Amino acid sequence: MNNFTLEFKHKTQEVLDANPEGFKSIQNFENELSEKDAFKLALRKGAKIPDFTLPNAYGEQTSIKDLYQKGLLVIVFYRGQWCPFCNLYLRNLQKSLSLIQNNPASLVAISPQTPTSSLATKKEFDLDFEVLSDVGGTVGKMFNLIYTVPEYLTKTYKDFGIDIEQFNGKGNIQLPYPATYIIDNEGVILQDFVSASLNKRQDPEEIIHFLKQS
Repeated sequence: MNNFTLEFKHKTQEVLDANPEGFKSIQNFENELSEKDAFKLALRKGAKIPDFTLPNAYGEQTSIKDLYQKGLLVIVFYRGQWCPFCNLYLRNLQKSLSLIQNNPASLVAISPQTPTSSLATKKEFDLDFEVLSDVGGTVGKMFNLIYTVPEYLTKTYKDFGIDIEQFNGKGNIQLPYPATYIIDNEGVILQDFVSASLNKRQDPEEIIHFLKQS
């Protein structure tokens, strides 16, 4: 078991210990999510991604086409700074960034957070890769990754001290499935990882291994 797996195992136990009933409620909802059309229809290997432009953490418009035309691109969809597993994953990606870039490839992370919240995330974890804001989940919907958080689960999150609207903006309680894509310079998905679970992400070592073989 490598460090990445151990870190996620420990974080899962930490969240479980903090609120066992709340964690169980979230897991039950995730089991339902795995049967949803969005999960089954999420973009997968071989599909061409849509062209889109999103603001980065500084409000500057960033074209995804401009990024992937430079070479291989790793796109990560995450839920937000409020999610401890997303934060853990972003930190691990930052640790692996030089190895990703040496292959060579670039990395971009996308969430439904506002640019202000994305900037806070970027600064808190010293992220040296682009963090884009998909407020309202417009791009996430293009990838068939978006789901609506039900009212009972919103209450559960608040029991954890999490107010999603504080990060995403008022009325925005839609989230993406955690997902990682590797894209070629024509915008075609070479590898996909899509999960319905809050505590499952693609190991950065797997990303690096794939990049080396490409």
